Formats: sequence, C-alpha cells, structure tokens
Amino acid sequence: MWPQRSVPCGPPEACPVWPPRGLSRVAPQRPVPCGPPEACPVWPPRGLSRVAPRGLSRVAPQRCGPPEVCPVWPPEVCPVWPPEACPVWPPRGLSRVAPRGLSRVAPQRSVPCGPPEVCPVWPPEVCPVWPPEVCPVWPPEVCPVWPPRGLSRVAPRENHNKDSSPRLPGESGTMDRNPSPPSSDDEEAPEDDSIGDTVYSKHWFFSTLTRLIEEVSGGESSAEQETETAVDLDEELESEICKVWDMSMNQDVALFLQEFKAPEILLGIIVKSKCCRLTEICVGILGNMSCFQEPCLTISNNESLGEVALLLLSDPDPPTLLETSRLLLTCLSQAEVAGTWAERFRKHPSVRDNLCFIMYSSTNVDLLLKVGQLLDRLFDMDEDLMLSWIQRDFRESNSVTDNAEDTAAPLEMVPCLLEATKLLRSESPKGLDTYLHILHLLTTTQIGTQAIVQSPDGGEEMWEFLSDLTCNDLCQPNDPPLVVQEQKSLLSSVLAVLSTMFVSQEKQRQRRERSSLEPRSAGGAVVLKSYRKHCWLSQEGGALPLISSLSRVLENLEECQKKCSEDKAHESPDARQDDFYLQVVKDVSCEFLSNILSELSKDDILQGISLGHITEQRCLCALRNLLPLYSQSVSSFLVALGEADRTLADTLQRETSVLAE
Repeated sequence: MWPQRSVPCGPPEACPVWPPRGLSRVAPQRPVPCGPPEACPVWPPRGLSRVAPRGLSRVAPQRCGPPEVCPVWPPEVCPVWPPEACPVWPPRGLSRVAPRGLSRVAPQRSVPCGPPEVCPVWPPEVCPVWPPEVCPVWPPEVCPVWPPRGLSRVAPRENHNKDSSPRLPGESGTMDRNPSPPSSDDEEAPEDDSIGDTVYSKHWFFSTLTRLIEEVSGGESSAEQETETAVDLDEELESEICKVWDMSMNQDVALFLQEFKAPEILLGIIVKSKCCRLTEICVGILGNMSCFQEPCLTISNNESLGEVALLLLSDPDPPTLLETSRLLLTCLSQAEVAGTWAERFRKHPSVRDNLCFIMYSSTNVDLLLKVGQLLDRLFDMDEDLMLSWIQRDFRESNSVTDNAEDTAAPLEMVPCLLEATKLLRSESPKGLDTYLHILHLLTTTQIGTQAIVQSPDGGEEMWEFLSDLTCNDLCQPNDPPLVVQEQKSLLSSVLAVLSTMFVSQEKQRQRRERSSLEPRSAGGAVVLKSYRKHCWLSQEGGALPLISSLSRVLENLEECQKKCSEDKAHESPDARQDDFYLQVVKDVSCEFLSNILSELSKDDILQGISLGHITEQRCLCALRNLLPLYSQSVSSFLVALGEADRTLADTLQRETSVLAE
C-alpha cells in the first residue's frame, strides 16, 4: 500500500506519494517517514530503536482520535494496529493487552501517565507514548493496563504547555476537551472524613494527636534526666495543636474528640508534660469541650482527670492557672455535674490555700477575674463549703497564736479577697463587681460577717476601702442620674457589705460600753480606748461622707423611677429586671442610711453640717425615702438635729408631718 522508495513525509502539498489511494490528504501531526527506517532522515524519534516489524511501514499515528481527523483510521487500514503488531506499544514491562472497541480519544490535559519513579518509559524524550496526546488508552480510568498492579491510578498534577495539545485541522482555538481526571486530593480523601457538618478532617485530627503523643513519649526519657528543666514546644507542633484548641469550640468537633477518647489522651499528656505551654493548651482544649453537655459529663466523670485539674491550681504558670480555672468554672456551671465538682473541692483542702495564694500574690488581671468567678460560683451554690473555708481561718489563727514561733501565719480568705479587689478596682470593673459580690455573700451569714469585722485590723482596712470606693468612684455629683443603672450591681454589693459592717460594729460598741460601765482597773480603759480606735463613726470623717453618697444615690433613683413611669408603655422583661435591681439598691441604701442617721450625735451632726454632708435638700430626700418604714430612725435623727440646728430641724419636722399625712 505504501511506496517503497525512501522519501520523507512532509506536508501534504509537497508529498509526491501522499495520501494513499482512497484516504484523505490529512497529514499526521509531525513529519514521519513513509519508507524503511534505514533510508529515513527523520526516523526514528530521538532515543528510540530503528527496529520495525517486517512488512510494515514506519507510519505511526500522532494522535489517537477521533476517526474524522486520523489519517490512518479505522484500525483495519492502520499499519500499527492491533497492538500486537505495534513497535512502540505497550511501554516496556506492561502487558500488550489493549482495549478493543474503545474510541481512541486523546487525553484532555497534558499530564504524564504516572510519576517518574513508577513509569517504565520515563523521561518523556524516550517514551513512545509521551506526551499523553499520543497515548491511545488515556485517561487512566479507561486503561486496562494502567496502573501496574499495586499502584494508584492517581496521575501527578504536572502541567505542560497547553500549546502542545493537538488541534483539529482548520481550527484556530483549542478543541473541546473531555473532563479532566480527578485530582489526588479528591481521590485520596475518604467520603466521610469530615467531622459532622464541618470541613475539619478526622484524619488530620488523628495525625495531630498521634504526633503529639509521640512528641511527649519521645521526650519523656530525656525529661527524666533533667526533671527540673522546662521543655520547649516545637513551633510547628504548637501551631497544629493550637488549631485543635480553636476548633474544639465547635460542638461537632467536641463530640468527635469525646468519641476519640481525647480527654484520656490529653490527661496522659498533661501528666507527662514538662512544657508549660503544652499543659496550657491541653487544659484549654478540655475547657472548650466542657462547654457542651456530653463532653462535660465525660470529663467530669473521669476521677483521675478531676484530681489532676485540682492539683493544677498549684502550678506556678499563670496561663495554665487561667485555663484550669476556666475549666473548673465551666464544669461548675453545668448543673448535671456541679455537685460532683463541689464534692471534689470539699475533699481537697489545698484548693482553698492555692486560691488564696493566687488572690493575694497575683497581678494577672485575667487570672484574678477567673479565680473570682470560680469562687463566686462555688460559694453561691454551696454555702456549707464557704462556711467551712471561713471557719478554717479562725481555727488556724488560734493555732498560730499558740505556736507563734514555730508556724507561719496562713493566708486568710478575707484579706486575700480584699487584696484582689484593690488591684481590680482600676483594672477591671467586671472583676471588681465579682469580688464585691463574694464579700456580699460572706455578709449573708453570721460567720462570714465575723470574719470581716474580726480580722486582725478589726475590719478597718475593708471599711476604708469600700467607703472610699463608694464616695469617690460610684455615683459622683457630675454623673447623670442614669449612671445608677449602670452601677446597680456594684452599688448593691458594696452598700450591703458596708451596712452589715456598720451594724455589726455598732453592736460591738454597745456591748463594750456596757462592759466599760462596770468597775475595772486600768485594763478597762485600755479596752475602751481600743474600741474608740476602731469605731468608724467616731473617726475623723467617719461615716459622714457616706450620707452624701447615699442621698445622691436615692436622688438618682427617684429620677430613674420617673423616667421608667413615663416609659411604662414600652415595658419589657429587661426593663422589669432593671426595676428589680434598682429596687434592691434603694432598699439597701435606705437601710444603711437609716442605720447611720440613728447613730448620729449632736457633735457628728455639727461636723456634718460644717463639711456640707448634711444639707436641707439631702435631708428632705432622706425623709421622702425613709418614711414611713424607718420612722424610728428618722425621729432619733430629728432629736439630735434639734440640738445642733433648731431651724433645720423645724423645717424637716413640718415636712415629716406632711409626709405622714
């Protein structure tokens, strides 16, 4: 069929022997000879053998599809078909089996048939079926001989010049292409690898936690040799587990970690870890998981984990203490497990000492806030635990007094609370509110009140701090009336504590006065002198500045009540809650003010008038709010006022009559 003389295969218009009779004058995609190899100046392609099967011309198609553009199609006239007669098929080491009846469709992107390490005819310059445009059985999914047994069908993502793709004769653009083979990521990733409704990979979590375990286990032997030396965490591993920390805030991820036994894994890492940062991250992950009910139940029911969490409160690393406090607070906030954790607190007396030490010595605002929230929650839900911790102060102070030379004074709860409150006064309003509420909880019990007023300084430091806070920070003269709504929580706590302390101190004063009337030696005078030193009302300034602050609070409350009555049509649940808290502030303020007014003497009133704390306007405001509930305190005050300022007393007496009517 082919000419027997040696001529090159040039373009159709210059070829004297092309095309064979009955075939289209379409030339192959690159020049190939039509004669025997020994006479061909361009055959074979570089790097291939010149050997050809006898009786066949060396014409090979340059692309494998489709029939309308192939000069040697159909197979029955193709000099290199079927495969068993093809000098270049299959690649070395592969079976000669080729599909029959399949269209010879060329691949739709230029990628190799396999990575170089597994390709028997790599590199391209020596591959008879490279590039893919000339491979008759591409793509891999239709190839009966690819990949070799045991290898993946995944093709590498190596891209080649798009210009090398063959084009149809007469077309200027690229031809229509079949869908590209799937990428390696799509084929390798299992269908159910994602966690819940997220895009997070289960395999990634497995590999990260496995690597973390290996890191801790691998460094354990070296850490045993240097137990006192802190170990640094690898930056790449730290970045990976920090991602786990962030992702654990997702509920699906938290449930997956619970199913994967992450609490037990993290517990083992915490126990073995010599790296503070690693411990912090692991505790932080547990804290995030405990935000959800089921993981929190799993964590709380793990006795070993609960023991370790409480022991971590003695850790010297502030970030670890912060995450541990957050974990404990989160668990206490879950009603199902709160009792379990409260029982653990009772069984570990060292927890109280560790918390006291943190409050007394730490300057970390975030840590103090979290520890305060933990104590507030604990005392609010378990009054017996609060009382046991307070009573322990009395027992230990007595034992230290008996063995003053041998035992150092332990940290008491009230001074530690006061120290933390002082630090948070200017740093964190939220933290200040938290610690004031703890002090308020103490004053709801007799033992708690005694712990405050019977401290080594008689409660003088606590009184001075709270009164200064009230007079100089809360509800100032230039503040708008609505400020009382913003400060209602602070005001209710601080005024309640001050009122309780004032009443308790007055009771002590009365007892001491009665005892001082009995005949005594010089020791009695010492007792009375000591009392006067701690009587806050008798000190210079004493409780008089509080009269101004309390009157101002009541005036602002009146303004707020007027505004609320005007907006009653727009009343909402939040507004009703605000009204409740404002009423609490008013009740506490009135009770405290009535206690102060009932104890004022003539000299105290004269001093208050001279300093501007007692004025007609403030007295009228006090009468409007105190009557008729505190009429006895008002009467006592008017009697003392009549001795100091008769004119002002008469004015207030007339107003009292009007209010009574």
